[in-house]
Amino acid sequence: MSLQAIRYARGSLELLDQRQLPQQFVYLPAQTPATAWQYIKEMVVRGAPAIGVCGVLAIATDLVANKASGATFQTVTQAVAYIKDTLSYLVTR
Repeated sequence: MSLQAIRYARGSLELLDQRQLPQQFVYLPAQTPATAWQYIKEMVVRGAPAIGVCGVLAIATDLVANKASGATFQTVTQAVAYIKDTLSYLVTR
Protein backbone atom coordinates (compact mmCIF):
# COMPACT_ATOMS: atom_id res chain seq x y z
CA MET A 1 0.00 0.00 0.00
CA SER A 2 1.37 3.40 -0.92
CA LEU A 3 0.38 6.43 1.09
CA GLN A 4 -0.87 9.35 -0.99
CA ALA A 5 -1.44 12.83 0.42
CA ILE A 6 -3.89 13.59 -2.39
CA ARG A 7 -6.22 11.17 -4.16
CA TYR A 8 -7.99 12.40 -7.27
CA ALA A 9 -10.27 10.79 -9.81
CA ARG A 10 -12.36 12.82 -12.23
CA GLY A 11 -14.88 14.64 -10.07
CA SER A 12 -13.55 13.35 -6.75
CA LEU A 13 -10.83 14.79 -4.52
CA GLU A 14 -9.74 13.34 -1.19
CA LEU A 15 -7.01 14.67 1.08
CA LEU A 16 -5.06 12.71 3.65
CA ASP A 17 -5.69 14.36 7.02
CA GLN A 18 -2.09 14.94 7.99
CA ARG A 19 -3.15 16.04 11.47
CA GLN A 20 -4.02 12.41 12.19
CA LEU A 21 -0.66 10.97 11.20
CA PRO A 22 0.93 8.63 12.15
CA GLN A 23 -1.83 7.12 14.32
CA GLN A 24 -4.52 7.05 11.62
CA PHE A 25 -4.83 7.31 7.86
CA VAL A 26 -8.01 9.29 7.25
CA TYR A 27 -9.04 10.77 3.90
CA LEU A 28 -11.42 13.73 3.78
CA PRO A 29 -13.47 14.66 0.70
CA ALA A 30 -12.81 18.10 -0.77
CA GLN A 31 -15.50 18.55 -3.41
CA THR A 32 -15.48 22.36 -3.53
CA PRO A 33 -12.85 25.09 -3.54
CA ALA A 34 -14.31 26.38 -0.25
CA THR A 35 -13.80 22.99 1.40
CA ALA A 36 -10.27 22.76 0.02
CA TRP A 37 -9.50 26.23 1.35
CA GLN A 38 -10.80 25.23 4.80
CA TYR A 39 -8.65 22.09 4.80
CA ILE A 40 -5.59 24.12 3.82
CA LYS A 41 -6.32 26.59 6.63
CA GLU A 42 -6.75 23.74 9.14
CA MET A 43 -3.50 22.15 7.93
CA VAL A 44 -5.16 18.95 6.75
CA VAL A 45 -2.89 19.30 3.71
CA ARG A 46 0.62 20.67 4.22
CA GLY A 47 3.52 21.80 2.10
CA ALA A 48 3.54 24.32 -0.72
CA PRO A 49 3.44 21.80 -3.59
CA ALA A 50 0.57 19.83 -2.04
CA ILE A 51 -1.35 23.02 -1.27
CA GLY A 52 -1.03 24.19 -4.87
CA VAL A 53 -2.10 20.82 -6.27
CA CYS A 54 -5.00 20.69 -3.82
CA GLY A 55 -6.26 24.09 -4.99
CA VAL A 56 -6.06 23.26 -8.67
CA LEU A 57 -7.70 19.85 -8.23
CA ALA A 58 -10.47 21.42 -6.14
CA ILE A 59 -11.23 23.71 -9.09
CA ALA A 60 -11.18 20.73 -11.48
CA THR A 61 -13.55 18.82 -9.20
CA ASP A 62 -15.82 21.86 -9.00
CA LEU A 63 -15.90 22.24 -12.78
CA VAL A 64 -16.81 18.56 -13.22
CA ALA A 65 -19.61 18.94 -10.64
CA ASN A 66 -20.91 22.06 -12.39
CA LYS A 67 -21.00 20.24 -15.73
CA ALA A 68 -22.73 17.22 -14.18
CA SER A 69 -25.41 19.49 -12.70
CA GLY A 70 -26.08 21.01 -16.12
CA ALA A 71 -24.32 24.32 -15.52
CA THR A 72 -22.40 25.39 -18.58
CA PHE A 73 -20.48 28.45 -19.64
CA GLN A 74 -21.76 30.28 -22.69
CA THR A 75 -18.28 31.36 -23.74
CA VAL A 76 -14.67 30.54 -23.07
CA THR A 77 -14.34 34.00 -21.58
CA GLN A 78 -16.98 33.12 -18.97
CA ALA A 79 -15.19 29.90 -18.10
CA VAL A 80 -11.85 31.67 -17.77
CA ALA A 81 -13.43 34.39 -15.59
CA TYR A 82 -14.95 31.72 -13.31
CA ILE A 83 -11.63 29.93 -12.95
CA LYS A 84 -9.76 33.21 -12.26
CA ASP A 85 -12.34 34.22 -9.64
CA THR A 86 -12.05 30.84 -7.95
CA LEU A 87 -8.25 30.99 -7.99
CA SER A 88 -8.42 34.47 -6.51
CA TYR A 89 -10.70 33.15 -3.75
CA LEU A 90 -8.25 30.37 -2.92
CA VAL A 91 -5.27 32.72 -2.85
CA THR A 92 -6.77 35.62 -0.94
CA ARG A 93 -9.04 33.96 1.60
